[in-house]
Amino acid sequence: NSTIDQQIDILQSAFRNSSIAFRPVGRTFTINEEWTGSIDGTKWERDMKTALRKGDYRTVNLFIQKNLGRDGRCPNPESRASDPDRFILDGCVIAPETLPGGPEPDTGEGKTAVHEIGHWFGLYHTFEDWRNNINGSPNGCYGEGDRVEDTPPQRGTTSGIMCGWPNVQNYRDSCPQKCKAVGDCVPNPEGDPLNNYMGYCPDRNLTEFTAGQATRMFRIYDTYRKNA
Repeated sequence: NSTIDQQIDILQSAFRNSSIAFRPVGRTFTINEEWTGSIDGTKWERDMKTALRKGDYRTVNLFIQKNLGRDGRCPNPESRASDPDRFILDGCVIAPETLPGGPEPDTGEGKTAVHEIGHWFGLYHTFEDWRNNINGSPNGCYGEGDRVEDTPPQRGTTSGIMCGWPNVQNYRDSCPQKCKAVGDCVPNPEGDPLNNYMGYCPDRNLTEFTAGQATRMFRIYDTYRKNA
């Protein structure tokens, strides 16, 4: 229970600057071996979430699942009308090793839950949809990216030394230019967003959502969740 309390505190702190706060309404502890392992997209995931899910489409459900095979996962919000399973499957899952005090230094500070709940609010990865150079953008990246204007473009995921750790001067700049189309490029002097919660850097790096991400979270919440 104390570890869960610490995780909630980390969530509150991470989202505070985006003017988002959570109101915990309960927790349950369930043992069912069929619900462990990589069960996403299977009948066991539906069974688990059907049995355990609480609240409506405005309610964040965070499941902690053993032997997940990854750090976490969470679907982005969509209209329930298009998929009768969407409501049941809505909810974030994290591995217990990612809770505060976890055994791995890169993932044991509770930031995985922040990242996954970012997806719940409609955020994409910072490296989403930035594609390779094309003619007319010799040192740039083009595409829609994460659909947020103030997150610098980033081509590909990051880990280890690419995240500027332990020498923070070793920052990575995978997109010196940001290109909306062939020949329509602007300089990108900021480097990759290595401190952003929606990247893949170690927990010790992750400290921020941008103002644009906060705006997107409210917009997606109002569109898909607020009146659902």
